[in-house]
Amino acid sequence: MNKASDSQSIFSRADFVRNHLKYRRPPQSALQAYLSLIAASKGPGCRMLDIGAGTGHFSIPVAEMFPTWEIVALEPSVRMARCIAARANRLTVKNLRVENTTIERFVDSNQFNVILLSEVVHLFEDIVGLVERLSSMLIKGGLIAFRTSTHRQLAERQWYTYFPSARLLDMQRHPSLDYLEAALRQKSMFTVRMEIDESRPIRSQRFIEMFKSKVYSTLNLISTAEFSRGLRNIERDALQRDFMGFDYKMTLLLAFKLGAES
Repeated sequence: MNKASDSQSIFSRADFVRNHLKYRRPPQSALQAYLSLIAASKGPGCRMLDIGAGTGHFSIPVAEMFPTWEIVALEPSVRMARCIAARANRLTVKNLRVENTTIERFVDSNQFNVILLSEVVHLFEDIVGLVERLSSMLIKGGLIAFRTSTHRQLAERQWYTYFPSARLLDMQRHPSLDYLEAALRQKSMFTVRMEIDESRPIRSQRFIEMFKSKVYSTLNLISTAEFSRGLRNIERDALQRDFMGFDYKMTLLLAFKLGAES
């Protein structure tokens, strides 16, 4: 089911984990929009599973905002899992449990009200198998939330012009949302798409540092020559201004499992 083998070693690197924590957090306005939409129909006692939780950019805010919820952060990378646990400990978050494993190996005796996959669905090869697995873990009336990019959003994302091969790779890696929705409907799920605009201006020096660190995993998969050329062009453009525009429109795909909650 999982095709993350080309990226898993990247996610395990200490520098990638540090940079993920520093640069990949959604802007606060977008984060609030995501949390409001995900939690709209859920009350106290909700159980949420965050699959591929990364460094905790979603699972920790959810745990803080909804202290009566039980949050399980599922993260295959040992370093990332430790990062989530350390952050939760520093913030004295008590309702979050970190599981350092994959969705294939994860075992939990109870179903979940909410399952979140933030920028990870493109790491799964067997989308139908993934949806089967998620559906089996979700209560009736529950919600699966996918934060991902459509092919149109990838095609329009301006910063890929510096790294053309990265755009092509991500277009190949990301499943068509039509295909994903068809797989969800096969499991009697009702789907809703909405675009969340995470675009914002970023100070030029930070913009350079963000890309220099290869914080987007696909940048680690293109040639050294193309990456070096793209970075030089970023530095050339960024040093002429105080801020760089960062285009990052995303899609939140909500899939509701039909039937009353139990």
